[in-house]
Amino acid sequence: MAAIAEDVLCIGDTIALYSDDVLGYVYALQSSSSHAVLAVNSKEDRVQPRCPDAQVLSFKICSANRYKLQKAYRKLAAAQSSTSSVAQMAQLTQAKIAAAAEEEDNAVEQRRQKGKKVLYGQMVQLQHVFTGKFVHISTQNTSPTESSNMQVTLSSENAAFALFRVMPRFKVKGEGDLVQIEDQVVLESVKSPGQFLHVSRHKFEAHMPVYADSYELNLSVRFSGFTLIRRYHETEDEANKIRAGQPVRFFHTELEAYLVCEGTFNEPEVEDVHLRVRAVEQTKPKT
Repeated sequence: MAAIAEDVLCIGDTIALYSDDVLGYVYALQSSSSHAVLAVNSKEDRVQPRCPDAQVLSFKICSANRYKLQKAYRKLAAAQSSTSSVAQMAQLTQAKIAAAAEEEDNAVEQRRQKGKKVLYGQMVQLQHVFTGKFVHISTQNTSPTESSNMQVTLSSENAAFALFRVMPRFKVKGEGDLVQIEDQVVLESVKSPGQFLHVSRHKFEAHMPVYADSYELNLSVRFSGFTLIRRYHETEDEANKIRAGQPVRFFHTELEAYLVCEGTFNEPEVEDVHLRVRAVEQTKPKT
C-alpha cells in the first residue's frame, strides 16, 4: 500500500504535463510579458526531455487561493491619479493592507494543504516553477495560432482565471477518485466552464520565433489529454542539491576561468568549448 500512496498526486507536488496528442512537454522559457505564453514540444522523449532545465517544464500543484481582496486593491490602484483625495488615498492604503493579509493567508493555507491528496473534480492552480507565475486563461485575447480559441498565459496574479478543475480523460475514473501520477487528465477552466487546456494544431512559427518549433497551449472547447509526470519532488532539505538535467557552471579555480561555449540550444555552436578568463578587480568583488 505504501508504494501506491507514493503515486498519488498531492497538493505541493511538482509535476510536468506531457501532451498525449503531440508527444511533448508543456513549457515556458521566459518570465517577461512578451514571452508569457506556454508552448508544447513535439516528438519528445518522456525520460530525456529536449529542454535542459527541469524547472522550465515543471508546475507546482497549488490549492485554490483567495483573490477578492487583491483584485479590489488592483482595481483601486488602477483608478488612482495625482488628483486623488485624501479619503481615496486612505482607502487605497487600507485595501493594500487587506490584500497583503490575504496573500499571507494564502501562503499559510498552502502550507496547511501541502501533502493532501488531489481528487478528480477538485480545483487547483498550476504554478510554473521557473517563473513562479500561475497558468492563466484569457477571456479577451484570442490565441495567436488559432483565432477560434482563447490565449493561455503566465501571470503572477491570483484570480478565477487561474483556477482549473482536474478531470479524467477516460471514464475508467470519475469525480471523487484519487488522481495518480501517470494518469491522463484534462484541465477544465473554472472561469469558463466547458473549455479546456488544448494543444494547437499549428506551430507558432512566425507568430513567435522563440517558440517556432513548438505548438501553443491555448483554451478550447476541444480538450487535450496530459499525462502527469513527476519530474522531481523537492523538499526543504533538497533545495540546494543539484538534480539531473539542471544547468550548472564549471569554474577552473587555478586559472579563475569559466568553461564556456557560444551558441544557443538546438542550434550549432558558434565557437569551440574553451576557458574564458575573467580578470578580477579587487575594488569590485562581484567581478
